[in-house]
Amino acid sequence: MGVWGVKIFENDTALDVREQYLELLRNGDTALEASDRIIKLNQDIIGTNDNNELDFWLSLATVQWQNGKLQPFVKYKVIERINKNCFLELWEHDEYLLNKRKKVIEEFLLKINSTQPKEKKCVSKLFICKWNIGDIFAYKLSSKESEERKVFGKYIVFQKTNEMEAYPKLIIPVIRLANNIYDNIPSIVEYVSAQKQICYTPHSFIESDELFHIKRNKILYDEGLYIKSLKGIYKNIYFIGNQLPIKTEYKEDVFNNNYRHIKFFEKLFFMFFDYWKNVDVKEMFNENMFSE
Repeated sequence: MGVWGVKIFENDTALDVREQYLELLRNGDTALEASDRIIKLNQDIIGTNDNNELDFWLSLATVQWQNGKLQPFVKYKVIERINKNCFLELWEHDEYLLNKRKKVIEEFLLKINSTQPKEKKCVSKLFICKWNIGDIFAYKLSSKESEERKVFGKYIVFQKTNEMEAYPKLIIPVIRLANNIYDNIPSIVEYVSAQKQICYTPHSFIESDELFHIKRNKILYDEGLYIKSLKGIYKNIYFIGNQLPIKTEYKEDVFNNNYRHIKFFEKLFFMFFDYWKNVDVKEMFNENMFSE
């Protein structure tokens, strides 16, 4: 499981546990039923006596406390794990991160030993991204990496080509991302004329059966963009217009059911931009391997 920070929900295990627990509550489980099912779903983690198991209990205890449903058993288990100092394992190599992790745990212990908030009722919600199919957007680069690359404030462009379901109860956009960085917000014509791709490396395309569905000189790939709310991203996104029909580059649909989190949107763009920027697509494959 991925870990990207010292805070309780800065790892995949904790995020998964929180979403699973809340989803069970929204679907009508009692707090006890949801807790029992979460524990059964994560038997591969429980009993490992490592940081991953601690992340499980930290997440479950925190989400229960936040919703006024902290169970004595869960509180006991997380304190038991903390007392074994397994929360230090990942951070011992870096004194700065180790101290930050210790502070997070100290604050957590103070929280769960304090009075819980009033018990909350979880109501099932369905988030639907209301962008229309064909909508094209410019995204203003604003990350630290964009500063380091000297493209801060410039734009990347994507188009909604479809939509898909994602956990929990989300309808998220499927997008196609232009393999380009623009100084200014481009026109629809500039976007449509650009060669486009999203995700995967040239090496992956060569080894994949998808090769046989790709038209000559065009590497297009559509992928889900995981968005739970539009509130946090409007400041960086600018609507350009709508272009229909969606340009088709395959004899059949070649869509990956995976999705990318909006939180890592810029990081992923730069990674795959680097993979493809020096690739000569004309020389990459033999012509007779492409669909006509």
